Amino acid sequence: MPKTHYEILGIKKSATTDEIRAAYRGLVMKHHPDRSKDPKSTDIFIQVTSAYEVLSDSGRRSNYDAVLSMEAERARQAAQDQQVRSAQYGGGTSPGYPPPKKQSPSSVVTVEVTKLTMMFSRGQFGDAERLAHRILAIDNRQPIPYAVLGDIARARGQTTEAAKMYSMAVQMDPTNAIYQKRYSEVVRSDGMVPITKSMLTDQGNTQLFAPLVGAAIVLLGCFYLALSRELPAVREFAPISTWTLGLVVVLLLGGVAIGASMASGGLLERLQTLTTATIGRPSPTMTLGLIAVVNFWAAAAFFGLVGLSQKSFNLTTTRLVLSAGAATVLLAASAAAGGTMDGIQVLLWGGNLVYLGSLVGWTVADSFRW
Repeated sequence: MPKTHYEILGIKKSATTDEIRAAYRGLVMKHHPDRSKDPKSTDIFIQVTSAYEVLSDSGRRSNYDAVLSMEAERARQAAQDQQVRSAQYGGGTSPGYPPPKKQSPSSVVTVEVTKLTMMFSRGQFGDAERLAHRILAIDNRQPIPYAVLGDIARARGQTTEAAKMYSMAVQMDPTNAIYQKRYSEVVRSDGMVPITKSMLTDQGNTQLFAPLVGAAIVLLGCFYLALSRELPAVREFAPISTWTLGLVVVLLLGGVAIGASMASGGLLERLQTLTTATIGRPSPTMTLGLIAVVNFWAAAAFFGLVGLSQKSFNLTTTRLVLSAGAATVLLAASAAAGGTMDGIQVLLWGGNLVYLGSLVGWTVADSFRW
C-alpha cells in the first residue's frame, strides 16, 4: 500500500502548517538531487515535493483528508466483512454470502474517461478540457483527467497550472511513473525546484546568447544566397529548377541552427516530453514534420486551423513554426536578390527543408540539456 503524504513527510495528520513546512525543508535539503548521491533520492524528492504541494494548501489538504477517510472506511468495512465471512463460512464463499465486490468507478465515469482520451488524441483541447472538469466534478479521484489538464496547460505554457494538475494525477495514481516524471519536469522548468547558482548562471547565459547564434547563422546564409552565383542543380524538375546545391545546404543548416539554438535557449520543451502525451498522444510537432515533407506552408496552415478550431495551440510548436516560416521568407528574399534563383520557388518549397532541419537541430541540442 503506498504511503500517504503525511507518512512521506514523516508528520502526524494533525500537523500544523509550520510543522509541514519544517518537515518539507528538512527532507528537501537531504534528498535534493544536487546534494544527495543516493539513487533513491530523486524519487523521494519528487514524492516529498508532491506531498508538500497538497498539504501546504488548505483546500487541497481538506480534499485529500476526505479521500483518506473514505479509503480508511472502505478498508474497515472490508475487514469487517472478512471477519463475518470467516466466522460463518471458514473464510470461503457461498451462494448465501458472496464476497464483497471491489469498488470501481461508475460506468458513466468510465465511458466519459474513454471519450476524454479520444478527444485529446484528436487534439480537441477545448472539448477535452471541459469534459475533464465534468469528470472530476463527478469523481475527483480519476487520475487521467488531471493528467490531460496538465498536458493542456503545459502545451499553453502554463507550467504552474500544469504542475498542480500533474501533482493531483500523482496523488490519485502514485505508481504511474509518467505522471511523476512530468511533474518533476514542469517543477524544474518553472523554477519551483532550487537550482544551484552555477546552473542558474549558465542557463541564463544560454537563454540569452543561443537564439542570437541561431539568428546569426540564418543571416549568414542570407548573405551567401544574395552573393552566390552557383548554377542550378536540378533544372529538369520544374518546381525547384533554379535551386542550387548551396541553397539546399543553407536551408538545412538554417533549420538546424534554429532548432538547436531555440532548444538550447529553453524556448522549446524537451523533445522526449512532446513525443507523446501522458495518455500516449502523438506530438503535433512531429505530425507537422510529416506533413512538411510535402509542403511546409500546408503544414503551418493545418496547424493554425486545428489550433483555432480546437483551441489546441502548442507553445513550443507555435514558436518552431513561426521561426521556420520567418527564416524561409528571409532566405527566399535573399535568394531572389541574388538574381540567379527564383525567390518564389524558394518561398514555396524551402520551408520543407528548414522545418525538417529544425527538428534535427532540436533533437541534437536536446540530448545535451540537463
